[in-house]
Amino acid sequence: ASLPSMVLPFLLLIFPLFLKKHTVVSVSKVCLVIGIIGCIIKQFAGANIGLILLGNIVSGFGTLPLSAFMVILLTDIMDYNEWKNNKRVEGIYSSMGSFGAKIGTGFASALSGILLQISGFVSDGNAVQSDSALGMIRAEFGIIPAIFLALIFIALLFFDVEKKMPQVREELQERKEQQAQLQ
Repeated sequence: ASLPSMVLPFLLLIFPLFLKKHTVVSVSKVCLVIGIIGCIIKQFAGANIGLILLGNIVSGFGTLPLSAFMVILLTDIMDYNEWKNNKRVEGIYSSMGSFGAKIGTGFASALSGILLQISGFVSDGNAVQSDSALGMIRAEFGIIPAIFLALIFIALLFFDVEKKMPQVREELQERKEQQAQLQ
């Protein structure tokens, strides 16, 4: 079911075209909505392999920019912090991103295990799963990721740093030129 997603990284090649006319955040929001649609398709696909494949491709396309654009957004945040506080702390932001990813992975794994346990999932490979366990597997594959993508979308609604970046970059450049003249 994941095999068609192998073409998704090649789609990253078209994102620079979108970024010429739109902001990283606006492209991310559109992609998140696409990802949510893909998750919903997977939620209701049942045993229909075609719909599962379609849902995987659509949700994969929708979530693809998250990792690609994180570096751009992180760089903007570093520039903004330097502009606001006169200190460039790249190491802290880079390590926070890595730390957050590790915490997120651990949280997702723990949540998945807890939800499967609550649903009555039996880990024996020969066991027949209950309806509640099958429903939870579908939810972990579909609606739960859609909820987290929606939360990311909501967070991006409040991310206004990108709008300030032209002014931030201009003022940072002026500061660097002033410092160069003093030296």
